[in-house]
Amino acid sequence: LPILPAAALMTVIPELENRGFHWDGLADTGDGFFSSRSRDRILEVMHDSRIGSMGVLVLIAYALLKFSILASLPRELFPVACGFAALAGRTCMTFSLCMGKYARNEGLAKLFFERRPWDGVLLGLILCIVADMLLTGKCFHLLPCLIFVPVWYLICRNRIGGQTGDTLGACMELSTAAALLSFLLIR
Repeated sequence: LPILPAAALMTVIPELENRGFHWDGLADTGDGFFSSRSRDRILEVMHDSRIGSMGVLVLIAYALLKFSILASLPRELFPVACGFAALAGRTCMTFSLCMGKYARNEGLAKLFFERRPWDGVLLGLILCIVADMLLTGKCFHLLPCLIFVPVWYLICRNRIGGQTGDTLGACMELSTAAALLSFLLIR
């Protein structure tokens, strides 16, 4: 396919595998974090199943960002960047999970925060580095993601006292975008 339709498809197709679950987390996080409310009210807004105007705006901005990065990639890097970004995003979500505490007293994600899968983080990091070296001859494309994750955790801790399943979904999506961006910045 030409690059623009390929970029459009790869902006949306990865979300079909999980039925938009991580985009939902990104939208809920956007609704909560941009609501200018107290911690407890932010958590209530994020828990609400309805999407608000800030959630819609965040999804549009994210889709445009992801599409524009994909459309700007050199053709030969497109499949490599897409595969690597998917792996890096999930690795970063697991890394973020292990870094902090759960912001709620109960919820679906609480179990994941109690288990702290550091072995999954280590495996993901090794796979990312090996894949990067084999596919590009470099090992730096994960670096922007590894910088982003602690910054994201600090933002979450300052806004809501920790993380939730929604902030983990947002972390995965934003880390994926950071990984894609690294292919434009590191050649």
